[in-house]
Amino acid sequence: MDNLIELRTATTIEEIIDIQYASLIGCINYYAITTRPNIAFATNKCAQYTTKPTLTHWEAAKRIIRYLLHTKEYGILFKEEGEGIEGYAHNMAGYVDADFAGDLNDRKSTTGWMFTFNGSPICWASKKQNQVSRSTMESELIAGSFASAEGIWIIKLGQDFKHEFIPIPIFTDNQSSIIFSNNEINNNRTKHIDIHYHYTRNQIDARNIKLHYINTSQNPADIFTKPLSPCKHVHLLNILGVCRV
Repeated sequence: MDNLIELRTATTIEEIIDIQYASLIGCINYYAITTRPNIAFATNKCAQYTTKPTLTHWEAAKRIIRYLLHTKEYGILFKEEGEGIEGYAHNMAGYVDADFAGDLNDRKSTTGWMFTFNGSPICWASKKQNQVSRSTMESELIAGSFASAEGIWIIKLGQDFKHEFIPIPIFTDNQSSIIFSNNEINNNRTKHIDIHYHYTRNQIDARNIKLHYINTSQNPADIFTKPLSPCKHVHLLNILGVCRV
């Protein structure tokens, strides 16, 4: 998605166009959730306007189609073996990020997470959060809770196949959320945070997951939260393992 385009809700009836916008988004979404994680954010963003699409939304959706046409030889390269993660006996890892108050309509944040095995993505998500966050840390905690839940599901799935993935390392670029999740911190600024988002802390205490810091420039989950410049987009594609196959 062009990082200069601002998608907003239609303000007048005249702006709304009568076109098969929802059908187009449905087709694109198939690729976004199966083999093309690099279009997950753009697809999620465009899907938020299926009821009242405007010409700007239509052009943004067509831009995704053009991108897919120009990168039709790209896909996920799954490797038999990957570079091991220091301190872990397995090659499973998670990455999580959040874009604080990035939605221009309601100022809600966007969650992005992904899990890799042997360095290749196996599951990912880009989703607008259900509530307005008061701080970057809160938006990161919300994102972390969803990533943690997915990590627990992966652990249970691995156990069915006789693979042990405990603990799963989850990397985030927000050090405040790491400190909050690892410690019992309660003050006037954090009292309002819903108990649901203490899920990550509970899983850390159970030693199912472990949080690690990663620099924003090296965090592949960043591609699921906001539009990026072409250079950064290509850089994160290389980290994601999406390439010509």
